[in-house]
Amino acid sequence: MVFRPIKCQIREYVCIQAGISVSWAAPRSGEDALARAWFSHDVVFEETVNSLRIYDPTTALWVSYEPMSELIDPSSVLDTILIGETEPVHGSEFGSYKFHGRVLDGRIALVRKPADPGMHDLGVWVFHGQIFGGFDFVGEWTNTSNAKNTPAGHGWFCLAKDATDCMVRQ
Repeated sequence: MVFRPIKCQIREYVCIQAGISVSWAAPRSGEDALARAWFSHDVVFEETVNSLRIYDPTTALWVSYEPMSELIDPSSVLDTILIGETEPVHGSEFGSYKFHGRVLDGRIALVRKPADPGMHDLGVWVFHGQIFGGFDFVGEWTNTSNAKNTPAGHGWFCLAKDATDCMVRQ
């Protein structure tokens, strides 16, 4: 059993206006939409200081989401998207990655890709699970990459807000 720490910053963006959210991707033949965090192929994310713009290839439109805050009534949220990256101080030690994900009916899917496209051999991982106790994101991870030197694998994980004791089991 191997444990490996994951240090990342994840930001939450929400859509509260009906009819303007990013499309939910249906799986293609032999594919699991969860492996893409319910996004269409070729979705593009552009994060600014106070919003997240997403290009939805299904509709060929850009859609804007706003940062979640205590001023937003959670019952008015129609869609939640997560964006993040490895904390810079930990990138050299554990590798630099970008994250994107989505929340669906209390479930979370978070895709982790190498920040440098040239490092695709590091693999693409999907973390899926739920939030417990309001702070811990707990579930299973799967290596979905078919890169040459990337071994297949899966295991369980725990990510916590501002915690140092949650690890990924490999």
